[in-house]
Amino acid sequence: MGNVDKRNRLDEEIFTYEITKNRKVFISWKGRMVTTLSGKEAEKFITRIRYDSADDLH
Repeated sequence: MGNVDKRNRLDEEIFTYEITKNRKVFISWKGRMVTTLSGKEAEKFITRIRYDSADDLH
């Protein structure tokens, strides 16, 4: 598995997201919109992002 990311591209933040007031999530890849999440999918994503962000603080 050591050969998966030889050029460390997975370290780059190529995906970004925006959460709207009405709890929709827009996900972009390299600045281009690729998908929109809403409903249960959006809530699951938001929960996961917040959980992961809390881990980064420790």
